[in-house]
Amino acid sequence: MTPLMIDLDGAGYGPVPVDLEPVRLPARPGVLLDALPWPDWIPAGHQPVDVAALRAARSAGARVAVACPALASPGQVMLALAVGRLLADQRAAVGASLVPLVTSPTRPRCAWESGAVVVPHPVTVLTWKSAQLRVIWEVTHQEQIIAWSASLAPVALWPTAVPA
Repeated sequence: MTPLMIDLDGAGYGPVPVDLEPVRLPARPGVLLDALPWPDWIPAGHQPVDVAALRAARSAGARVAVACPALASPGQVMLALAVGRLLADQRAAVGASLVPLVTSPTRPRCAWESGAVVVPHPVTVLTWKSAQLRVIWEVTHQEQIIAWSASLAPVALWPTAVPA
């Protein structure tokens, strides 16, 4: 396993080491639920994978779920799981509500009719030999976006004059 570090969204705390264990995935669409010691696989059936992931995460009480389309790259799926874990940790640290977080290695369909919102998260993946930019997608709802914006308090800074 190549040592990896990821820098999420340019969050400012620098690259974080992650351990992406390889996982074998079926060729059909499904949901990877965050569980210890190994993630659980749930087939999506006839539902779209993002809808199946939202439902599976809520019913199983999982913190993170990854929506896996058919023939998804196992490396990208594990990266989406790692990013979901980091996002969940960040939100827990600031006191945000702990609703299941759903990520996807590929851009999911946009289900705006049901109130779903798709948020891209740029991720820099660093190894000893290279740095690559990837995008992991988060599927959430409009109500959650409104809750995030309400929890962001404006910073009261007075303008300062800078000498020329």
